[in-house]
Amino acid sequence: MNNHVDRPGFIIRLPSAHVVRSPAMIAGRSSAQQERCIDTMESNPILPRRRLGMELRRLRELAGISTEEAAGALECSQSKISRLETGKGVPRTRDVRDLIALYGAPAESGSSELLRLAKDGQNTQAWWNSFRDVVQGDLLPDHLLRFVALEQDSATILNCSPMLIPGLLQTEGYVRAIADVLGPTVDARDRDRFIQFRVKRQQVLHREPAPLEFKVLLCESVALRRTIPAQTIIDQLLYLIKIVGDPRTRVEVKIVPLDAGFHRGLTGPFSVIHFADGADQDVVYLEGAEGAVYLENPDIIKRYRKTFQAVESRALSVQETKVRLMRIIEEHRRAGSQL
Repeated sequence: MNNHVDRPGFIIRLPSAHVVRSPAMIAGRSSAQQERCIDTMESNPILPRRRLGMELRRLRELAGISTEEAAGALECSQSKISRLETGKGVPRTRDVRDLIALYGAPAESGSSELLRLAKDGQNTQAWWNSFRDVVQGDLLPDHLLRFVALEQDSATILNCSPMLIPGLLQTEGYVRAIADVLGPTVDARDRDRFIQFRVKRQQVLHREPAPLEFKVLLCESVALRRTIPAQTIIDQLLYLIKIVGDPRTRVEVKIVPLDAGFHRGLTGPFSVIHFADGADQDVVYLEGAEGAVYLENPDIIKRYRKTFQAVESRALSVQETKVRLMRIIEEHRRAGSQL
């Protein structure tokens, strides 16, 4: 059976086995972990949708039922079944209940848990949904909201950035410079909304009780680039030094120097998103001009982790990176003073 769902600009690959978090699993944790788990499920609908979709697919395949047959039983389109299984569709409790019955899932398989996931997946109150008024424009594509939803609940993100400072670390001035390029005709309101979105997104770096661990490999050319005002890039690089040194965060930035030669990180930006809970499959996120790709195949994830490690082996240490950034800052200052 085909183990992935393809759509223009969007691919999700699913592993062969999945786990649905049960109330017993939650109860076995510390009170702090339970509180974070419950809060996550209530505020972010993406993770329960993913868990629900993966389990529905597993049950359907065990029952030997095709998506066409499932769609016929529910009197809906195959795309609706696919969207439920990939976590992109908003689940309806009645549909989930009907699918559980169709697949002949025994009570011990956790049907009540699946119905709870369906309910949690109906939540539309996550903060990023308030920015849907500027989605689908030049500045804020729809696929970015899905990425942010995953980002907000991740434990660790490995990011390789050969082109831009990653969004979680961008200063307001840097964001404005990007907006000038990506959306020169965008009105002032939408531009301000885009900046608000960027700033709000960065709160995950200061999340309590466990801030996101964010490890970045930044190609030196990104820091050297002079396509934006000198003071803007200076402020941006100073901010990188500041946040890496902030003991309240878990941010690590390493420069991949120009003399590192050709490496696989130059082929394009990527992020490996890791979740603390074993019930959540890690994700590789690739973003391009025309859309995003999400990869969940374990072998592919392993390959990207190895790629990150290979690029990291050519990078400067955190302390060496600080020294290099200070040197680049001085170069920008000299260049700016000559204008």
